[in-house]
Amino acid sequence: MKIDDFLKCKKVQCVKGSGRHLTVGKTYHVLGLSVPNNLVRVENDNGFITVYDFEKFEPVLDSAENPLQNIELTPEFEAVSPH
Repeated sequence: MKIDDFLKCKKVQCVKGSGRHLTVGKTYHVLGLSVPNNLVRVENDNGFITVYDFEKFEPVLDSAENPLQNIELTPEFEAVSPH
């Protein structure tokens, strides 16, 4: 993954913690990016707006950015075992 993958996302999910400042699995709002420095700015768990290396996060797409997210499978689309 590269910093360009974060350009259009509004939220990120932490995949690598940072002490007591970030929680793995928690979603954070993107407050800014520093593309040349590969940094993402978020409000951390302590309430401070801080920049972190983008590798600590993965982009989170909302349903408008990913129309297939949160879609429910209907019976005709469920997996069928081969004969």
